[in-house]
Amino acid sequence: MPVIRSPAWRAPHAQKRNPSQKGAIMPNRTPEEKTLLAKLASGLLDGSVGTDLTTTGGSTVWTRIEDGTPARLKQGPGTRFFDGRENVEKPGRLHVLAEWTTDDEKLAFLQKFGWLMADDDARSYSAKFKPEE
Repeated sequence: MPVIRSPAWRAPHAQKRNPSQKGAIMPNRTPEEKTLLAKLASGLLDGSVGTDLTTTGGSTVWTRIEDGTPARLKQGPGTRFFDGRENVEKPGRLHVLAEWTTDDEKLAFLQKFGWLMADDDARSYSAKFKPEE
């Protein structure tokens, strides 16, 4: 016999969920946040964020927005060897260090890294969360 669960088993803080994103909680958003999320979803903010960082081990770390999803990537150093005929270059392994997928995570990303973007709305939104000195 199947177990029937009442809505009381849900957490008291559970809010309306957006069916397009699993696990995303949709609290009331400001118009500015809605505009920024729409820009992310439409691809207007796609591209590189900030500058690349090269570690002491030779790996390259960068942050990029692709298809509206921000991600931090790392590629290890490549190798070069001679195979008896020519020099062969093998690229380093690509790792995904962080990915911001839900709306809340995307807004947290824009709060932290929006000042590095070329978009004026993202810069002004990020400036609101800059720590005071």
